[in-house]
Amino acid sequence: MPVQKTLRFLRTIRHLKTKQLFYQLFYRIRKSGLDPVSNVPHRQLSFEVNFPAFRRLSTSNGREFRFIGENGTLSSSEFWNDPSKSKLWLYNLHYLDDLVAIESIENKNLLIDLLKKWIQDNSSGEGNGWEAYPLSLRIVNIVKWLFNTSHEDSLILDSLATQTKALENRIEHHILGNHIFANGKALVFAGVFFGGSEGDRWLKKGLGILAREVPEQFLDDGGHFERSPMYHSTLLWDMCDLINLAKASPVLAEQRALWQNVVVKGIAWLDAMTHPDGEISFFNDSAFGIAPTLEKIRQYASSLEIEVDSRNSTPLLETSGFLSVHQTMGHKLIANVGNITPAYQPGHAHAESLCFELSLFGNRVFVNSGTSEYGASRIRLQQRKTAAHNTVEVDSADSSEVWSGFRVGRRAEVVSRAFTDNLDEIELTVTHNGYSFLPGKPTHTRTLTFGKGTLTIKDQIQGTFKTAIARFHLHPSIRLTDFGKGRNLVAQLPAGKKADIRISGASKLDLENSSWHPKFGHSVPNKLIAAKFAGNLLETRITWEQR
Repeated sequence: MPVQKTLRFLRTIRHLKTKQLFYQLFYRIRKSGLDPVSNVPHRQLSFEVNFPAFRRLSTSNGREFRFIGENGTLSSSEFWNDPSKSKLWLYNLHYLDDLVAIESIENKNLLIDLLKKWIQDNSSGEGNGWEAYPLSLRIVNIVKWLFNTSHEDSLILDSLATQTKALENRIEHHILGNHIFANGKALVFAGVFFGGSEGDRWLKKGLGILAREVPEQFLDDGGHFERSPMYHSTLLWDMCDLINLAKASPVLAEQRALWQNVVVKGIAWLDAMTHPDGEISFFNDSAFGIAPTLEKIRQYASSLEIEVDSRNSTPLLETSGFLSVHQTMGHKLIANVGNITPAYQPGHAHAESLCFELSLFGNRVFVNSGTSEYGASRIRLQQRKTAAHNTVEVDSADSSEVWSGFRVGRRAEVVSRAFTDNLDEIELTVTHNGYSFLPGKPTHTRTLTFGKGTLTIKDQIQGTFKTAIARFHLHPSIRLTDFGKGRNLVAQLPAGKKADIRISGASKLDLENSSWHPKFGHSVPNKLIAAKFAGNLLETRITWEQR
């Protein structure tokens, strides 16, 4: 391994927990055989429980599927592990999310056939479907489906028990984060559904995982510690599922109050990270269409008699490291002003220190590039790089060392932060050291001042450097006029609204072609403004009429 790659690898693994390193090795050398389980008794619930849905069916015939913007046909048993399909696509195939789709009840027979086909074609205990994460999601989906339909079938029940036993022996201690949370949730669902010694053991193990992970993963300000609005939304739905199950199961009564508090605070955080159009902001790995929207989560929580009208009391989300300021008429500023967390699991982090998004009059104006795929492709890396976000790139380097599909070596750290809230105007100044590894040891300081009809962004580079470029990615609906006529630009918004943009301190302004990735498998052309620093200070002032 070349020296530079070795150093990058060491900078990456030094953040891992000892447990992760141990299980990385353990799972590589251990033989993971399949131990079939049958005739596990049911556990009685105090009353019937039903689980709501937020996604549509991915198939109409059980053979042709569409996931993450790509079609595929289940033509043979080998297709479940088709090497021509991406890992993420195959994972979606194995989740069997259709069991809990909006149209699942009226398509019961179709879904029974699909589930039995999965069981028939995946009996070896090997392949994508037997990895712990798809196992976890599928176990929950099967249990929900059984509760929702009251379907009884020994083949399905024995398979469910066997899958749960397999998961029990494949807990993702080497990954942790949202993966081990999903493992714990699946064991709790299976442990509540099944009784006997197996059910009791699965329930105890699942509750033990959640008892550790819920307090660690959900921060004091309500945000999930991986700092992705998409994954936060997914785990909030998971928490609502657990509360829903707890309402009908006496064995979960002690956990219900704690879980409800997490949901209340988590909804407030998600509200702060959602744009006026009702969809999430794009920080770290985030895209539309994967997780439920804020409105869907509010409805679910309300059906569980959880108070859902809470709002964050301060624009600064201190522990998760975000700024969110929402004014009347649909003006909203959201900025990433924190560190990559958790240090031991940065797989969904981007090199986006001090980036921001802005909506005006309910329309997105400045957007981060989003996420359209996983894996280790060139596109995946580009979407994680600093240049794909509304922030400053110094000497063509990334503020954090993103590499491969889900790796981060060197990480930017916030070294100072000062916040003032004067009712009509907020101001936040943040400095990060993500570029201090460069020869001149530069640091980037950004001051955001958001008032009535104006947003001012002051970027300062302290230390020596060769080039610094601030990028401002425009939503595809935004059109710029007067570009090339000096430093005063006009952004034309929908419905005849406009915003004036004045950039000072730039030696050069370029309007470049770019792309926005609102969903997996989607790429939409857009434009970005690239402002090259003339010195060490750049000021961008955006103004709009309040009417």
